[in-house]
Amino acid sequence: MDVQIYPFEKLTFEPLSDKTARRYVHGEKATLAQSQLKKGALIAEHQHPYEQISYVTHGSIKVTINNTAHVVNHGEVIIIPSNISHQMEALEDALVIDIYTPTRDDWIRGSDSL
Repeated sequence: MDVQIYPFEKLTFEPLSDKTARRYVHGEKATLAQSQLKKGALIAEHQHPYEQISYVTHGSIKVTINNTAHVVNHGEVIIIPSNISHQMEALEDALVIDIYTPTRDDWIRGSDSL
């Protein structure tokens, strides 16, 4: 794979609902995404085969795993292991940087439900 540089801040956000949007780039072995979540946005309980590392750069979110709620605030990171059922709710308007490994091939194929 050749070295690539992306003007990430110029990438268009893909709306997923009236309260959620994302933009992303794929590498050979990982995906980097940024999600915009408006207060009250709910990403329903789901699981995937990708390890997810989420860094909240603005606002706060609640991540529920195994019926345990974890509040993740601005400047904090949560690591969600692969194949673990989880849901996410924006407690206030939030921006979240996510790293997924391996690469989100479901996004590449357009077959994800999120």
